[in-house]
Amino acid sequence: MAIIDSDDRVVVPAATDTPPYSAYAQVISLFPDGTLSQGTATMISPYDLLTSAHDIYDKGYGGYAEKVQVIPGRMGDVLPYGIHEVIKFSTKNTWRDTNASANELSLSDYGVITVNSAIGYVTGWIDYAMVNDLTDTIGSTFSSIGYPTDKGGELLHVGVGTVDRVEGEVFYFEDDLDVMLGQGGSPLIVNNQNENYIVGLVSDQLIGADENGVLAFSKTSFDVITQMLVNAD
Repeated sequence: MAIIDSDDRVVVPAATDTPPYSAYAQVISLFPDGTLSQGTATMISPYDLLTSAHDIYDKGYGGYAEKVQVIPGRMGDVLPYGIHEVIKFSTKNTWRDTNASANELSLSDYGVITVNSAIGYVTGWIDYAMVNDLTDTIGSTFSSIGYPTDKGGELLHVGVGTVDRVEGEVFYFEDDLDVMLGQGGSPLIVNNQNENYIVGLVSDQLIGADENGVLAFSKTSFDVITQMLVNAD
């Protein structure tokens, strides 16, 4: 994880108790070995949120989290929609495969979590999408929204970056799009014709010391996420 040059992350510029910022949530997970972790998730349907797989399953911490809570639109002590319990987890099988390579794991670090009430109808949700030719995004500016722990972990921040290169299914940012702990699971957002779409996801496995890599949604990951939603329903 890296802050590259100056830190470009700022607190979101509008209220988080109304869309679009209400669709972003802090994730708090308790694992079997007692580890408590924090990440970010985004509403993608009335009941479901998209997050990183490592926020809900970590073999080093004992497997699936024993308890996961999401707090949509949190801003410090203000919890405009309260705290919601996660009742179902979904991760790609590869993420839980002990024989998977490092590259296979890095491309599988995404998952869907389902809460016990249809809060998406009040928070709103963000559609996810894929880019057919990822190389077309070089030079494009994206944003990422999440809850960085180095900023206290309880305030929603937004950062922007320009794609410098693409390798496989990874966007690389060499001089911007700062990422730190707590932003795992943060969406990569593109605005197209005044509509926001999630086209990638921040993953700890893709972050280096001098550049930040973000998982780009391919047809494979897009289809897997869609099937996760079908299974959740």
